[in-house]
Amino acid sequence: MGTGPRHPPHPGTAPPGPAAHAQRGHPGQPERQDPRTGGRHGYDGAKKLNGRKRHLLVDTLGLVCKVQVTAANVGDRDGAMALLGRRGRWLPPGATPPIVSPFAVVPRRWVVERTFAWLGRYRRLSKEYEYLTATSEAVIYLVMTRLLLRRLTQP
Repeated sequence: MGTGPRHPPHPGTAPPGPAAHAQRGHPGQPERQDPRTGGRHGYDGAKKLNGRKRHLLVDTLGLVCKVQVTAANVGDRDGAMALLGRRGRWLPPGATPPIVSPFAVVPRRWVVERTFAWLGRYRRLSKEYEYLTATSEAVIYLVMTRLLLRRLTQP
């Protein structure tokens, strides 16, 4: 029996609450797993990616040096420029950057993709559960620390 103009609510019953969202399924599902809530999200039409992008600066072994998580609608070039612009934080205050030889391209490919595969093995990084981008970056650093510690302790 429903309520409406023909059927008034029964006395002593609570008024009906808001209906559950159609794509969330069960109304008891935690909101942090809903991809539309919280944090900075976007859509990249070229890569068909919805959510966030991870920009990584890695060495030749695939170990993460620097991370930046942005909304998906930020272009790769803009994300890379912002990531490389953050490298100045590695120097102590007042220090001048060292003079290095010109950059040489190393003929190693797919190093970054291998790093993304390592990160994808962890459940917390397989989807975007975090509300803040800074928390996502911190989790990536924690995972890489765990990977390094495992490699150091293995004989």
